[in-house]
Formats: sequence, C-alpha cells, structure tokens
Amino acid sequence: MLGMTSLLIQELRKRGAGALLAFGAFMLALEPMIWLVNTWLAPESLGFGVVAFLLTLAMCGLSFWSGPAEFNQPIRFSLYWVLAFTALLRLVSQILDINVVGALLLSLDVYVLARLLKLDCRPFRVSPVWLAFLFCFSLPVEPIMQRLVGYPLQYVAAFVASGMLQIFLSDVAVQGIRILINGVDVLVDLPCSGSELLSVLAVFFALGHTVCRVSPAGVLLSAPLFCVIAVLVNGARVATLALGIGYAEYLSFNIMQPLPHAFVGTGFASLGAILLSLMFRGLSTTDSDHVPCRASHAPVVATPIKLVRVPMPAAFVFAGFALAVGAISPQPVDASPSLDLPQVPTGAAGFLASSNPLTQKEREYFEIYGGAATRASYGPFGLLVVTTQSPLRHLHDPAVCFTGMGYAVEFLGTDFRGEQSVYVVTDPDSLKRYQLLVRYLGPDGVALSIAEVVWRWAWATVGGTDHRWSQWTMVQQIVPERLLNSPAAEQFRSAINRIYDY
Repeated sequence: MLGMTSLLIQELRKRGAGALLAFGAFMLALEPMIWLVNTWLAPESLGFGVVAFLLTLAMCGLSFWSGPAEFNQPIRFSLYWVLAFTALLRLVSQILDINVVGALLLSLDVYVLARLLKLDCRPFRVSPVWLAFLFCFSLPVEPIMQRLVGYPLQYVAAFVASGMLQIFLSDVAVQGIRILINGVDVLVDLPCSGSELLSVLAVFFALGHTVCRVSPAGVLLSAPLFCVIAVLVNGARVATLALGIGYAEYLSFNIMQPLPHAFVGTGFASLGAILLSLMFRGLSTTDSDHVPCRASHAPVVATPIKLVRVPMPAAFVFAGFALAVGAISPQPVDASPSLDLPQVPTGAAGFLASSNPLTQKEREYFEIYGGAATRASYGPFGLLVVTTQSPLRHLHDPAVCFTGMGYAVEFLGTDFRGEQSVYVVTDPDSLKRYQLLVRYLGPDGVALSIAEVVWRWAWATVGGTDHRWSQWTMVQQIVPERLLNSPAAEQFRSAINRIYDY
C-alpha cells in the first residue's frame, strides 16, 4: 500500500510540474494573444494578419494529420530553458510596454509546439523554424514596416521604377520620391512604397521554406534572390502606375481609382509569387540527408518525444513568475515628457475658437505616455494639434484614427507646394465629406508623412546637433468639402499658417 502511495505521489509530482509549466506558459502568452487578436479586429486592419495565422494553423494541421512521426532515436528537447528564456523577454516587454515584442515571442511558442508535435518528422514535413517565421506575419507587419522603413522604400521604388521607364521612354526624370513622366509629376507616396507587396511576398517566401526542403546553402541563396525579385516586381508595379498617371489621356479610366489600382497590385503580387515558386522549384531537394529525424538506411521506429524533467519547485517558481509578469506596471521606454498644450488661433475665418475636449481615453493616454494635444473648432472647420518628443508613440497616419471612428478614408496624395498630405473622409451616417490637410513640423522643417517623421527622428542629426529628443508637432486641418474653395476656408488656412510659421 505504501509503495502504491509513493508511486502515486511521484506521478502527481511529475504531472503537476507539467501542468504548472503549461499554466505559466499560457499566462505569459495570454496578454500578447489578446493584443494580437485585437489588431486583427481593428477597423483599419486589412485582414492580412489573420491570413498568415490561418496559413500557420493549416500547415500545422496538414502535417499533424498526415500520419505518425518517424524516428530512429528519441528526441530530447529542453522545454524548460526555452520557457525561461521567453519568460525573461516577456518581462522586458511588459516593463517597457512594447506589445509587439510580446506578440513576436508567440512565434517561439509556435516553434516549440511544432517540435513537440514532431511536425518536421511526419509524412507532410514542415520546418518548425520557418513555421514560426510564417507566424510572425500574423502581427501587423505592413503598418510597422510602413512606419519604420516606408520612407527609404519610397526612394527605392522611385529609383527602380524610373530606371525601368527610362529604358523605353526619354521623357522620364526622378527627383527623390517624385517621377516626372510626360510632363506630369508622379509621387511615390507612402501607400505605394511597396510595404504591402513586400509583406505579401514575404509570407509566400516563408510558406515556401516551411513546406519545401531547402538545404542551408539554398537558404543563403534564396534570401538575396527574394530581395531582388521583390524590389524588381514592386518597381514594375510603380512604373505601371506612373505610366497610367503620366499618359492618363490614353485611358478610359483613372488608374489610381481603388479597383484598377488594386487590380495592378494583385497582378504584380501574383507575378512575384510565380517567380518565387520557380525559385523554390530550383532550390528544393528530396535528399534524405536533409530530413533531420531520420538517418540514411536506418529502420523507422515511432518513439515518443522525451522532455527534460523539471522539478516541482522550479515549476512553482515559473508559474508564480508568469503571474507576476502580468501584474507589473509598465514603464514605457518611448514615453514623451509632459508638454505644454499646443497653441491654436483664438479665432479664424470669422469664428472664435471653440474648445473640443479630449475624450477620457485620450486624456488617459497622454497622462501615461506624455505629449500633449489640443482640439478646437472654428464654425464648420476643425483643428487638431498633437505635440510630442516620441513620434513613434503619438503620431500616426490620420487614416488610422478616422477609420477607427467609422469614417471612410481616401488618401488623395501630397501637395508639395502647400507642404501637406491630403485626405478625404466620409461620415458613414450623414455622408458628409471633409478634407484633411496634414503636416508634421520638426526641428529641421516640415515632414509630409509619419514614415518621414520616424526616419528623420531616428537619424536626427542636423548641423552637428542631435535633435532626436526635440519636439514634433502634427497639425491636422479639417475642412468641409463643400467649402474647399470658399474665402472662409482660405482665411482658416491662413490663420493656421501664421501661428505655425509655414
């Protein structure tokens, strides 16, 4: 009887340690998972992250149900150390209040799960490493890429597109992110930078490596080939759009309208996918030496995976640590100091300023992350001014907040003469249309997009002086479309221009 009791206690300890580890891992992943799902449900989401997640889930299911895993020896995998490593990184993510880091660590959980399920040793083999990389694209990769590297991508796209056009046309010139074709100024704006196309092709690239057996040498070759294909395909897409704008008189439609614009984008994304398929066809191999779980000429034996056993005290510590991480108050690394409220004109266009207080949620945000904002109205006109020393935290494309409020948003382009980006938003209830005029004021002049702001802020040395922690201010004017050309609208714009000296 005592012997049976002792065995029962040992079994409970063993299984209890595993249950505590699973509980701790779940608690660490819970908040990042909630944040990730919320990014999929956000009104401005394009559904791109959901597609990447479903592809990851599909690869897991197809591999797991393709048949039993095949081994010739047991696999030992130290789950304990992997969990400890991710727990420390999630602690850093919680303290610094950077949600992307915590969500990105979920890809490591995907890798661990793939290893535990032995997906790399089943009849339909998938690579755990590349499966985790594929999952990374369930994060909001495209907007992150647009904010962080959108500005240099605009230059690359303009340079490549103009080079392609100059092969066939003589009336083509490039100035920064602007292409002059047939006397028409074509801007490679932020939405056309190629971040969305690059994200789509990167998903296809990760998917190809997940299911194709590519040698290490092939992987090293595939990365630069992918970059070449992506840059050339995006350049061809921008060149096609530039041709449609420069020679619009020969078309019976506007190529920048949503339907033809999307058709061009889809066509070149399909071309990129075909080129990548041909690349994988040339690089993939069926050589058994590249199958990690089976040696050549070895008998096939199905054996369970063996995990390194974790003592019960260590499991308790891990579970307690996981609960403590979620209770830590964040100390955002990218918070701005609290700043004075931005100045706005006391009157404009014959109207006195009427203060529109920030919402409770907005006030709490500025209390936590610093910065300051003022919202005012002048009769039918509106003004929003946000100032900060941390543009990555506070400044964003106006399409994000207006889409979140239910408005339909259309980017019309950039007015270089007026140094402002132009949007049109439509109220879904009244169908009233408003024009947004947006510019960003920094220590070294005006920026026309949040991507330019972030790029200049990150590399902010002007005249030998570091301006990285200087203030950036977003000025957003709201004008009813029916009053665009009215004297009142001109007076309103002039009043704003005077107070901000541009």
